[in-house]
Amino acid sequence: MSRRKVLAMASCHSLILLDGTIQGDPLDLKMFEGTAWGPVEAITVLRQFPFSSSLQRMSVVAQLAGDSHFHVYMKGAPEMLARFCRPETVPKNFSQELRNYTMQGFRVIALAHKNLKMQKLSEVESLAREKVESELTFLGLLIMENRLKKETKPVLKELREARIRTVMITGDNLQTAITVAKNSEMIPRGSQVILVEANEPEESVPASVTWQLVENQERGPGKNVSE
Repeated sequence: MSRRKVLAMASCHSLILLDGTIQGDPLDLKMFEGTAWGPVEAITVLRQFPFSSSLQRMSVVAQLAGDSHFHVYMKGAPEMLARFCRPETVPKNFSQELRNYTMQGFRVIALAHKNLKMQKLSEVESLAREKVESELTFLGLLIMENRLKKETKPVLKELREARIRTVMITGDNLQTAITVAKNSEMIPRGSQVILVEANEPEESVPASVTWQLVENQERGPGKNVSE
């Protein structure tokens, strides 16, 4: 794994150290643990632009010990993050690779980076988020497997038998969510999935609702993923 990817994973999170224990979002914690971060290199987070479900991303401005310049690291939903990267840095097979992993139920996060062309901390403190989150270099995809708990399928079955409706609310990639729902049998075998998209009105374009049948593809063979 490249050094910049490790630095992005080590700095772009919302974890805190409380009573000697690292606490925060479980996904952030697993990501940080995966860096095997130690005291060899110090990195200071100077600004943080937090994650939100509407923005689908978070970013930080950080500085490495001994460096005179600053770095921006971003993580987020791959489709969203790619919009903030220079097009030539995003692989041509980006969409296909993303689909390959989400079809297998993996949780996929994208990472990006850029150097800030400024020397003073005061300049960093006054930066707008729009300035920070632009012209980034795409670093790659972080692939994480979140296996079903052994009790998930039996509980869902019990709820169905009791005629209690179950729903999934998630910020994951749509295809990842569909694959997990099928593997847990939340979506019964043989069922068809329809994607409904609502669009707000824009100037002369009226509001609209579209329906699309999601392809019924079974989960492919697993892959060993190193990054």
